[in-house]
Amino acid sequence: MNDTYHIACCTDNNYAQHCGVMLCSLLENNKDNHFCIHILHTDLNNDNQRKLSSIVVENYHSEVRFYLMDEKKFTHIKMPQNTSLSIATYYRFTLGSLLSNEIKTILYLDCDLVVLRPISDLFNLDMDNYALAAVEDYCIVDNHHRMQLALSYQSPYFNAGVLFINLEYWRKHSVENKLFQYIGFCKIDYFQDQDALNYVFKDKWLQLSPMWNKINMQAIKGSVFKYSSDKKEYYHNPVIIHYAWGAIKPWLNIHFLPNSAFYHTYLKKTPWAKVKVQPIKSNGIYFVLLKRFIKIFVYRFFK
Repeated sequence: MNDTYHIACCTDNNYAQHCGVMLCSLLENNKDNHFCIHILHTDLNNDNQRKLSSIVVENYHSEVRFYLMDEKKFTHIKMPQNTSLSIATYYRFTLGSLLSNEIKTILYLDCDLVVLRPISDLFNLDMDNYALAAVEDYCIVDNHHRMQLALSYQSPYFNAGVLFINLEYWRKHSVENKLFQYIGFCKIDYFQDQDALNYVFKDKWLQLSPMWNKINMQAIKGSVFKYSSDKKEYYHNPVIIHYAWGAIKPWLNIHFLPNSAFYHTYLKKTPWAKVKVQPIKSNGIYFVLLKRFIKIFVYRFFK
């Protein structure tokens, strides 16, 4: 058996089920490895902690540690009213100081994703000169956004849902303070914590192949792939599928949503197996899906 791999995630009671699905998919597809799961939370009740522990410890014989976060440390952060994000997304900023100095690297995973293949290759990366490794977010940045982040025209912008983090770099460069400083002085119009991470780590991150964080329903041009094999794996054999595109999530009752079957496959292996899908508020979502299908088709085969 390999060394212990450390995984971090942030959740609350609203996302406990999805956290369980994510962890189940990770552990199910990495049975040859031993993991220590670090779950950062504030209001995760005992029942949800018990359910998550049963997945990690009883089903897959790995370790889990829960960290009750001090909400006072985050009271100065103003969350936009029109977002589904919770304050829990900022907890990862504290990983360098929260975890033991013996932990050198950690893989952070959002809860709205599934892991479909082994992730051990990430832990073999040479991260000496990088703060983290991530996948570029190809559909985000416009000129105003770039100016706010002080990103050069050549600097890519990464998605923060999958981050392989060099904790030694974070500690050495006082990253936690810099992240909170950015949140304090900058008016955040776009992507909150993700913007802070991109601002602090611009030109200090290692770019991964898109297959490590495939944003479900995201249309990206074929020209972004550096190798034909990257494009093939992205479309046919991604390592991670991330349900990060807007409010279109697999736990909602949305017919014809690509890759939603993966979510429900792993849901059945969790203590939330009998939970029913949630209704959608408007059927207008299908018009949005149709436009997205067309754009993905055009980008995949003609761009």
